[in-house]
Order: sequence, then structure tokens, then C-alpha cells
Amino acid sequence: MTSSQIKCFLVAAKYLNFTKAAKEVFLSQPGLSRQITTLENELGVPLFERRPNSVALTPAGELCVQYFTKWRNDLIQLRTDLDQLSSNQKKLLIIGVLEDQMVGKCYEDVFSWFRINRPDVEIRLSYYPASQMAAALTNHDIDLAVVPEREVENVQNIAYKRSRKDRCRLVVPASHPKANSENPSLLDFQDLAFLVLENDDSEAVSLQHKMILRIENYNPPAVYSVPSFGTLSMLLQSGAGISVLSKWHYLSNAPFLKFLEVPEIGYRLEAVAWRKGETNPIVREFVDKVVFLDESKTKAQS
Repeated sequence: MTSSQIKCFLVAAKYLNFTKAAKEVFLSQPGLSRQITTLENELGVPLFERRPNSVALTPAGELCVQYFTKWRNDLIQLRTDLDQLSSNQKKLLIIGVLEDQMVGKCYEDVFSWFRINRPDVEIRLSYYPASQMAAALTNHDIDLAVVPEREVENVQNIAYKRSRKDRCRLVVPASHPKANSENPSLLDFQDLAFLVLENDDSEAVSLQHKMILRIENYNPPAVYSVPSFGTLSMLLQSGAGISVLSKWHYLSNAPFLKFLEVPEIGYRLEAVAWRKGETNPIVREFVDKVVFLDESKTKAQS
């Protein structure tokens, strides 16, 4: 079981309403239901009694509320104690970054500056799906987030600046006859199925995938909806179809895949985000070192 599964369960137990709970943890209702179902399967017992118009805790669910609440409170206290323990040691900056994706030179230069000029600061990377990054910021699990702009642009109490245009690539099997074309096009690969990411992992990526399917004259033989980046990566590696990923995705180094720049696919805007009213001076210092895009088009800072 994971901390995100436990959090989803506790919020759902508080509201006894999956729709309200999903909004609080920044997930879709089906996404929250999957998290809870996975937890129930691991525990081997149902935690909720699902009725036509409502849900109720089972006896096992009520017991889990007690134990998981104690676990959560103990974890908060542990973090507080560890912060006190390390107060005379290195200062810690936790940055949320996307699962399965390399950070890229845009931020590596800032990391290098901190290593050389601020040896008293430890930068720790924490990996999340894009859809959970805003919640991680709001819950103080991370200090900063490197995330697609769409995932944070309408989230209350979060400020951000656009940091780079993340040029996206069409990911195809390296063995395809057109994979080494001098001027490849999306239409060269419409003999292969197209893989579409569902909203749960990243609204920005999911929307881009769906827009590609609207491109004139693009008619793939099949379209498969996949629930997560992990599943998408697995299917791409198995040759089940093609899709679109960031050029910074870890699979860009895979010899059996080609990441192609094609005219039909543009870029996604990426941002560095933080909590409004943030008092940690290291957060501001990091933000000041990042080279951002046109600031006139960024969300107002705190």
C-alpha cells in the first residue's frame, strides 16, 4: 500500500462521498476509486459499503480509519522531529518532479549552482504523477514543483512561472520503415495504433493526446486508452502502438524506440510552482536562479 492510497481512503472516509473526496486530493472520481480499490485488494477486505446513492464504512473501514489516522499523525510528528534534528545540519529543499522524466538542463544548471555556492543546502527530488503535484505542494510534501503549466494554472494558493517550452516527440518503434525518414510526419505512422493517456496521471498530456486524434487525415487503425504513464511506457516498449511524450522522458534513450520531431506536434508549457506566501528563503533563492520564459504571461506571484 502507498501513502497516496491511504490519503485517498481517509479523505473518502471523512466525506463518505467519493466525488467530494476526489476534488480534495486533485484526482478524478474514477482515479480515487481505483486507489481505494487497490488498497482494499491489498488488505483483503472491503473498506466501504457501496450503495446506489451513498457509501458507508464497513467495520474493517472504521478500524482502518483509526490505524491510518494514527499513522498519519505519527508521520507528521516524525517529520517535525527530523526537521528539528537537522536544523543545525543541511537545509533541505524538496522539489517535486515528474515520474519517468529526466529533469533537463534548464534545472541542472541551477542544481550545479547550489552545489558550488550553497553546500549547506540539500536538494532532494521527489517523483509524482503530474496530477498529484498540486496536492503535494498544498500539503507541504514538497517545496517546489516542476510540472506542466496546465496542472497548476487554476489551483488556488499556488503561484508559478513558466520555465520552458517542453518540445514533445512522437514515439515510434525504431524498426518502423519510416522511423529514420529525413522529414517524418505523424501521417507516416497511421498504420500503428495510437495510445492515449487518461486524465488521472496528467490532464495536460491527456488533452494533447486527444487533440492529436483530431488532426485532419490522421486515422489510426485503433486507439487505446491507458490509465497511467507506467502502462503507457510498457505498451510503447512492447510495440503496441505509438504516442507522444516529452523529449525528456527516460525512454528517449531506449535503442528500440525513436523520439521524432514531427510538424503536427508542438510543445507543452512547463512551470516551476510554489505555495503563495512561502516563507522558506531557499525556495525564493531557487526561483531566482531559474531562467524563465516571458514573465508577462505567467501567473501572479505571491
